[in-house]
Amino acid sequence: MNSETMHFEEAATVSHEPFSGPIAKLDQLTSEVHTLEKWYAADFERRVMEITELLRNQITAELRSHYSSEVCSQIDRLRKQYEERLYAQSNEFGSKYQVLQTENERLQRQLKRVSEEIATTEAMIHKSDTNRSSDVERLPSDAASLAKLVEIKVGEVETKAYLKGLRFHLAAR
Repeated sequence: MNSETMHFEEAATVSHEPFSGPIAKLDQLTSEVHTLEKWYAADFERRVMEITELLRNQITAELRSHYSSEVCSQIDRLRKQYEERLYAQSNEFGSKYQVLQTENERLQRQLKRVSEEIATTEAMIHKSDTNRSSDVERLPSDAASLAKLVEIKVGEVETKAYLKGLRFHLAAR
């Protein structure tokens, strides 16, 4: 038998059960390849998840930082606007206060003058009432004395009207 015949016989014996030996090895190899593929896929998926989580954390940190700086700049801008408005209103109120203070002082002086005028007028009326009672005791006997008495009475009425006007002016203020 030569080598060709032997090879042929081996092929013939193998042909009785085709691929029986290599199929088992091929199945085992395929199974191991599938196991490795699953392991690599699981490892790849785990690494992708880790990288995703790492990127999510970094993006979140960057967004927070950006948002925080944006909020701080907005707060600074609003604070500056508020302070400017507050300063302007403070100056305006200060000016109005000065005007009102000056007006108050003027009105206080006017009130004092009116009060003094009222006191003077009341004193004049009281003096006139005292004089009139003594004049009534000396009933006038002639026309000149009667005219003088009428003149005094008209002066009293005018003074009382003036006093009423002063009191009205004082009450109106």
